[in-house]
Amino acid sequence: MLSFHSTMFTNLQAQQHPPSFASGPALNRQLESLPKLRMEWKISTFDYPTGAPANQHGNHTTSVDLYHRDPIMAIQSLLDRPTLREHMDFIPRKVWTDEDQSTRVYNEIMTGEWAWRTQVRAPSLSADCLLMSVLQETLPIGGSLIPVLLGSDKTHLTNFAGDKQAWPLYLSIGNIKSDVRNKPTWRAWILLAYVPIIKFSHPKSAVRTALQGRLFHKSLKMILKPLVSAGTVGVRLTDSFGQIRLSFPRVAAYLADLPEQNLINLASMNQNPSMLAGHECLGAGIKHPPRTSKWILSTVQKICQAVDPNDIPAYIKVAAEYGMSGVHKPFWEDLPGYETELCLSPDILHGLHRFWRDHILNWVLELVASDEVDRRLQALQPVVGMRHFSKGIDSLTQWTGREDRELQRVLLATVAGSPKICPVTMSCLRAFHDFLYLAQYTSQDDTTVQYLANALNRFHALKDIFIRNGARRGKKNIIQHFNIPKLANLHLFANHIVQMGSSPQFSTEVTETYHQEMAKKAFEATNKKDYHVQMVQHVERSDSVSLMNELLSYVKDLAVDQAVYHDSAGQSELFQQALRETVEQQRAQRKKMEKQPMIPGQVDRKGAVGTTWLATQAHSRVSSLTHVASSYGLPDLEEKLNIYARQEDTRPAEWGKVNVWHNFHVKIPSVQDGDKSAEARTVQAQPPSVRLPYGCNDFVLIQQGDTESSGITGELLLSLFNRYILTFILKVIELCKFALFSGSQVELHMP
Repeated sequence: MLSFHSTMFTNLQAQQHPPSFASGPALNRQLESLPKLRMEWKISTFDYPTGAPANQHGNHTTSVDLYHRDPIMAIQSLLDRPTLREHMDFIPRKVWTDEDQSTRVYNEIMTGEWAWRTQVRAPSLSADCLLMSVLQETLPIGGSLIPVLLGSDKTHLTNFAGDKQAWPLYLSIGNIKSDVRNKPTWRAWILLAYVPIIKFSHPKSAVRTALQGRLFHKSLKMILKPLVSAGTVGVRLTDSFGQIRLSFPRVAAYLADLPEQNLINLASMNQNPSMLAGHECLGAGIKHPPRTSKWILSTVQKICQAVDPNDIPAYIKVAAEYGMSGVHKPFWEDLPGYETELCLSPDILHGLHRFWRDHILNWVLELVASDEVDRRLQALQPVVGMRHFSKGIDSLTQWTGREDRELQRVLLATVAGSPKICPVTMSCLRAFHDFLYLAQYTSQDDTTVQYLANALNRFHALKDIFIRNGARRGKKNIIQHFNIPKLANLHLFANHIVQMGSSPQFSTEVTETYHQEMAKKAFEATNKKDYHVQMVQHVERSDSVSLMNELLSYVKDLAVDQAVYHDSAGQSELFQQALRETVEQQRAQRKKMEKQPMIPGQVDRKGAVGTTWLATQAHSRVSSLTHVASSYGLPDLEEKLNIYARQEDTRPAEWGKVNVWHNFHVKIPSVQDGDKSAEARTVQAQPPSVRLPYGCNDFVLIQQGDTESSGITGELLLSLFNRYILTFILKVIELCKFALFSGSQVELHMP
């Protein structure tokens, strides 16, 4: 019935507002008329060996089609967008927490040491002689640094049948503020290319892997070639303010998981891609020397002198002795300013959350049986804003980063008190979780970076407990070492934060969210034959639609000015019609928002605003305050309200019917960065009922006076209350004195 009514409604809309197209080709022509990004897709074709043995008959090379865009034009497209105008940052700077400049702050890329020493001419310590101060080669005066961010990840296009894959390569720039750049709705990452994937015919898997690795580097070298000259002598680009900048695009970060990081830095699979740590040293509690580009290129030269790189099996054998892969020509060898030890960013998604799931959680489950963990998780009281594992975790068939985060919030409290969780084990688990949460700070300073290092040192000092209690176990026996590549990568976080800014902006979770639109949906729109051409066409049309929506969003706030319509006169009829409809929708939305019950927030000392809001409709309307007081068990409710009303000089003659809300929503300044808002939370005040005999009421923390923020124990509490709050948080009125902040949530019982 619902489908039938929906169809009737759609047909009625079509009769009143018939579409401007009558067929699929006509719709495509309309899409082609939309504004386009200033970059076109190119196809580069070249021959590449298939890996077939020399004595085998048939073709030994195959034709490879590389679909890619110009990275310079991709950067220009991002700089062009007017909606990103207020979120651009071109100034490297040093930010301090105090006037004495004793503690430095690191959040955006431009606040890190890398941007400062790349842009600014300043003395620094030489890598060859730590006692000698040298003057670094930096950008010319007036030049603008454009930190180029790359990201790629091979993904499957089919779920249950077939083996079709795509390897998207994405590009963004570090000038865009991280909180905007990392939101998929802003589309601040551009699909730059599809890296070709070939089925090689060589019988040895190691040779096939080397051939695919060499193809990857050859392809990226072709794609990123324009960055070589642009990063050296500069290129003139126009920003959204109309200013022409002498820009120097330098690759600052490459977002990739561990196998792809090994591929990029030419490391074999059992090595760490960013440090010179052998496989037997991966579990050490110290940081090893970095795997620099100079070391990699000199090692490749040694291997090439010992064996012909075209003899791939022989090259792989010699390269393995140096901990190197079968690639001999990295794509980054000519890129100016590329630093292999910094560009491979520590990955929170795979390097932290996946490490936690594959190792920390497994060790815990070896000590506490999974059915016992499930029983404890099921016994937890459900809390709004937190996942309740009502069926435990043993029945989960698909894990994602969301499940990891939700379980991390309650794991320590869940297993505490278990017979095999001794104090040393708990201390070790706490140390890792301290590191886990500290690494996810969106703004760091020298103090929190030291907290991070201290937490990692505590974990390494205590981690042997998992061997002694038998938790570090393989399929048969206890594993007597911690030689895990991802564990060694944890040493990189502290230095990378100082050099490049906070870690969350470099998580591969950012690029993986684009797979759905740029790879999977694009593939679904094809006929599954020669699909790369069709995928490119789909992405191009999708970009045009997104750009159109963005332009409409940009002008809708200016729609009251008739000049907006005048400026759009040269645009297509489709654009003008959409603009008129968007203006009407915007005005209707504003009228609707005016009716939304809002509670003004208090401006935080750092400038971020706390916002509190209610649902449009109250959950209930009761006849008297006596009924409300009886339902919530608040005998002195009317007395308290009268006291508050007299203070505000708003006391009514008598209390009549009142609207009652059982919850409200609050968005407060972030603990890590007071200039940004944290995730919106819901505060519950459910009255007692048959289903909830004691109601469901969230605990509220109150700040009185200034409170120092310090690590994960810091407090940042928001004072809220005015006369509009009287009817929706009745359960906590007598405790909070009308100053509210949603903190840790526990059940609150009141007489």
